[in-house]
Amino acid sequence: MAITVQDIATSRKLGKLTRVLLYPWTSSLLEGDNAPFDLENIVADTVSIDEAEPTINSIAGETKDEPLFQIPTLGDVTIALSSAEIPNEFLEKCLGYTIDDTGSAYRPATYKYVYAKMQFVFDSSDDIIEVPKVMLAGKITGTSLSSNMVLGALSGTAYSKEYKVTKDAGEVTVTSAYAIIKDGKLTL
Repeated sequence: MAITVQDIATSRKLGKLTRVLLYPWTSSLLEGDNAPFDLENIVADTVSIDEAEPTINSIAGETKDEPLFQIPTLGDVTIALSSAEIPNEFLEKCLGYTIDDTGSAYRPATYKYVYAKMQFVFDSSDDIIEVPKVMLAGKITGTSLSSNMVLGALSGTAYSKEYKVTKDAGEVTVTSAYAIIKDGKLTL
């Protein structure tokens, strides 16, 4: 069976990131469908969606140099970005900080599990990348402060979630750590 290469003019191209929407999960909205943080002031060239190489666990053979059996597992999908703005609501809902009545923010002494749905919007396409469940790990960084600024560095590991999709005129369930949603419908 031959594979036909699509014309470059009609193939999917995602570039020029314009928005990152982060929907923190809460105890009442466990699917990340509450109001998003629209992360506008993201530092240039800090956003990444990276998929690690698959890991192959091999069972070695005693009498052969090649493995007897291999068990491949997909690599982790990780997200990272740095924001130039650090609002208290973001610190509280996304990084687990405690905000007192004066507006002071206190970092938690132990890790607090915080999950979010993330959507990445591009200028070059109506398609979006959606990461339905990210375990967030955030920190405040300040380096070279005479020529730089304090940033909110956000990273996380994506976890798979089930999508109900239509394929061949029927509904099927697909489990995925992220999806490229054609003509993405943003849930704002």
